[in-house]
Amino acid sequence: MSRLSPSIRAYAGIVVALAVLLTIIRAFEIDTTTPIVQRSQLTVPVLLVAATLGLLGVCLSERTGFPDIWDAGVPITHRLLIPLLLGMAFGLGFRLLGFGQLLPSPEQPSFPASIPYFLYGAGLSEILLRLFPMPLLVWLISDLLLGGRAQESASWGAAGLSSLIEPLSQVGAMLILGIDSLPWIGTVFVLVFAANLAQGRLFRAHGFGASLVIRLAFYVVWHIIPAMAI
Repeated sequence: MSRLSPSIRAYAGIVVALAVLLTIIRAFEIDTTTPIVQRSQLTVPVLLVAATLGLLGVCLSERTGFPDIWDAGVPITHRLLIPLLLGMAFGLGFRLLGFGQLLPSPEQPSFPASIPYFLYGAGLSEILLRLFPMPLLVWLISDLLLGGRAQESASWGAAGLSSLIEPLSQVGAMLILGIDSLPWIGTVFVLVFAANLAQGRLFRAHGFGASLVIRLAFYVVWHIIPAMAI
């Protein structure tokens, strides 16, 4: 184990934590009231696929200039404090703007079942939205196409492209639900994109741990604390 890189060791810890959370969710049947699309994510095969993609992302990140997942050379304020404040700010911003009534919000577990449910969701989302696609895109653009050149420019492009995934899915869900107000749709798109872009840039500058902290803090404010009132 000592011969593994710090990022792979840290990633193994994340996967183990997700496995424990999934075990808790399945053991207490926390997912029984959630939509079938979300329940499909709460399975061992999905976790194994995500874990494999994330491992590939870790390996590619080590080849493309990303910091370690929890890089000791990055100040703790950049790894923890700034991401924590950003995540809370995005969550509070969404709440204050009234997006809780606008965004698609299917039935969710109540507190305290919401804690393992959303912690698991945060980790799985960050692997699939950030850890896998960003290093892959940087590797494809910089290493494969440009012979190792323009790595930083490629990382900006990768952050931008990967940041489109979540806002486009939110906009699609809004349209399916019949929400066709262009100002609202545009506002949701811009804010969700901005949150994802901030995560992408912190991933590039300060490591995947910083991006994960943003989403965890966001989910605490956006999902877990409101669930306490259910």
